Parts: sequence; structure tokens; C-alpha cells
Amino acid sequence: MITDRVPLAGKDAYLQKDGKVNLAMTGFGTSPKIPTGKQLEVRSLSLYGEGEDLFDLLARKQDDPWLQLTITKEMFPNLFADPFRNRVHTIGGADDLRRGDTDAMRTMEYQGIPTLVSLGAKECRWSSAAYRLPEPISICRVAWHLALSTRTAPDVFQYGLKLEVWSPSQDPDDVHGEVVPITPDEATPSTAPRNVEVYLKKKVAAFRILFTATVKHDTTMQEFHVALGTTESIGCPLLQMVNILEPRSSQFDFASLNELLIQSSQYDLFDKSKPVRFAASVPLGATVTEGEAVSLKVNAKRLKRLEARLDAEVLWRPPTHPQSAGETS
Repeated sequence: MITDRVPLAGKDAYLQKDGKVNLAMTGFGTSPKIPTGKQLEVRSLSLYGEGEDLFDLLARKQDDPWLQLTITKEMFPNLFADPFRNRVHTIGGADDLRRGDTDAMRTMEYQGIPTLVSLGAKECRWSSAAYRLPEPISICRVAWHLALSTRTAPDVFQYGLKLEVWSPSQDPDDVHGEVVPITPDEATPSTAPRNVEVYLKKKVAAFRILFTATVKHDTTMQEFHVALGTTESIGCPLLQMVNILEPRSSQFDFASLNELLIQSSQYDLFDKSKPVRFAASVPLGATVTEGEAVSLKVNAKRLKRLEARLDAEVLWRPPTHPQSAGETS
């Protein structure tokens, strides 16, 4: 089925809270809820604001933003966050996996992705290299990807994931870091979540991933190479990558009106002698689907009125019925 693209129009195009579009009064507004099979192709966000004297907003007089634009996306499976507010450190790929220390596992390609694979039904472990960071960071969340398929039994293995961290005053070559549990030691693929929030009191200057697994059943695992024979065929695919999220300031946090105008593709200040109104268009280029949203937080004391309208197109991609055409129940 082919469905025409249509512009997002009417009141649905406005960010709103409880049906109100004046975000200076509500302090917050968000895009409409997106159902399954529908998506928005957002090009930009058009803003219109009114205040007593916008000259007071032009200069950055405080660090707290008076306008915060958030784009919530599914960054990883079941992990919804703003990619502009999180920097991702990914431990994965053949180099990262082979650089660590392993016991009873090896690195192979599984469905085209480098993967840690066990060598039979036994206990195995992997610890990554210690990664020293250019400057200390905060860590807010950890996500990981297991090599699972529809043929993987839910109890084929148990695993544990930990994060070893060092503070700026510690040297990974001299002392052991603090070990932070990410999952229980006996987590299973069918029950454990694939991302968790992490609460650390101090910033991290270096970190290492610690992964252990107990494989209960052998599975057939083969890796094919041109002109090379396969010497082993037993192994259970386990871990493929770990993503560490670092919170950061977003480019869409505006502490002054000047910062907003710089980020805008076009803008206008009305009443030049004493501007009390402005209009601006902020480019976004985002696709918003089910569970995702564009939202705006406003410091209501700064403005009397603020409206935010999405310049977007609506696309329908209805999920197909599992029943084949022509079949009857």
C-alpha cells in the first residue's frame, strides 16, 4: 500500500500541553503521540515569542537555559533518550573484542558482526582493555547488545556484566578500579533488560568492561572464510557490543536569545527600537516514530507568550497483517 505524504497541519502541528499552545504559560510542550505505523519527518521548529523587552534576553546573563529543546529518540532497543544530550562510547568491533583478555571464548563474526563466542558449554569470561579518556566524564546509562536469534533458547546461557571505573586521581596500571554491577551475575537473555541507569558519585577517567557467562548448552556456530577450512563448529554467540552514555549539554539549550538566533536558519525581531516579539525557525531534520517526541521546556518568567510549530510531513507505514493475501482463517 502506498499512502501520500501530507503536511502536519492544524493544532496538531503545535507543541502543546493539555491542549494549550502558549508554552510560556504551561512551561512545557510536546509533539502529538505517534501511534504504530505512523511517523513524522520533521524539517524544522518554528517559534514565535512575545515579551516586554527582548533586549534583556539577547545577552547570556545566566548559565541556566531559558529554552530547552529535546528530541527523544530510540537510541538503542527500548532506550529512549535525546542523542543531542548524550555522547555514546561504544566498545565493540573486532579490534575492541580481541584487545581484551578472554577465557574459554573467542571473537568470531556472527551475522556479519564481530561477536564474543564461547568454546563449548562451560564458564567463560572477557575483560576489555582499560580505556583512558582525554578528560573525566559522567556516566548515566549503559546499554549492551547480545547475539540472539529466534532459535536461541531463553536459558541457553546466564551472564553478568560489570563496569570497572577509575577516578581522575587513580592510575589503571597501579590500582584496581571500582567495580560497578550492571546486571546480576546470573542474568538471562529473556529476563534481564538490555540497558540500565548508572549512578556514580565521581567522574570517570578510565573504564573497563567485565563480562562473564555460563553456557549450559552447546550450539552450532560456524564462521566461513574463503580458502580456509573450518576447524571448530561448537560455540554459543554471546556479547557483541556495549554502549556507555555520557550526559552532555545540548546544542538546543539556549541561555540567551542570541544563541537561539545563531542556531536558527532564519529569524526576525519585530519592533526594532524596543523588540517585544520575535520569530525564528530552528532546523531539526528528525524522524519521529512511536514512543519518540519533540518537546520544549520554557522559562515562563522570561516571556508572555511562546508558540512552537513543527514543520513536518506525516507518513503512514501500516504494519502488514501476518495472514497472507488470499488466506482465510
